[in-house]
Amino acid sequence: MRQILTILFIVSVISTSAQKRNHSNDTLKVVSYKVTTVHEVSLINLIATPEKFDGKSLSVKGFLQIEYESSRIYLNKADYEAGITSNSIWVNPDELSMKKILKNNCNGHYVVLDGKFRVNSDHSSIVGSGELDDITRVYRLD
Repeated sequence: MRQILTILFIVSVISTSAQKRNHSNDTLKVVSYKVTTVHEVSLINLIATPEKFDGKSLSVKGFLQIEYESSRIYLNKADYEAGITSNSIWVNPDELSMKKILKNNCNGHYVVLDGKFRVNSDHSSIVGSGELDDITRVYRLD
């Protein structure tokens, strides 16, 4: 009996608080949020079929190496060390993204990187299959 009364009390408190309004301001405020769907994609899939992902927000995992005029995420560290750029995607971090990369000590490590993928870019002659920019998230895996 006591449990039933407790449950009834909780339900009445919840319903009462849901019905309360601010009488001094009867206007309804609508808040809008931009929701972006991020697709988790393997680098192999992205390199093999870049046109399928053009303009999409993606999450990829790989070995991140940021260098002067050559920022890429590779399938693995061995591909970076061997200079196999065909097994990588160009990364174009802005100033805020670079701060995140440096703050989280991500350069030269395996990471998760979220950003927007573009097949045709300003760097198309050196990019290869495409580039990842508008970086929204980066963190280390190792």
